[in-house]
Amino acid sequence: MSTPGFKARLIEFNFAWNDFIVHQKILAPSHRIGILADLIFAATLDPKLAPNSMAMLAGETMNAVTEMISAQSRHLFRWRAWIAERQIARRFAKKVRPLLTPTLLPLLRET
Repeated sequence: MSTPGFKARLIEFNFAWNDFIVHQKILAPSHRIGILADLIFAATLDPKLAPNSMAMLAGETMNAVTEMISAQSRHLFRWRAWIAERQIARRFAKKVRPLLTPTLLPLLRET
């Protein structure tokens, strides 16, 4: 994990992830999307998280963000989209809880 090549790729990943999240937050301003972005940023800084777990966490997070964007566009009223987001966040938390280290668990509880 501490090889120079891995660190360089991690920095590239952070830039690409931030770009993705900015575009998604423009489409659907949601505090949960921001929390998921913070979770990924914290995961990139966590030395105890295995690279495979990081990749799986990023994929699941991207899926959850995409579902949240879809929920925003499907519902006419924002409060209905928030209810759908809460259900998406619960499913997401159930999937990724085994992947997370104790350092990252508090961020998961915020979703």
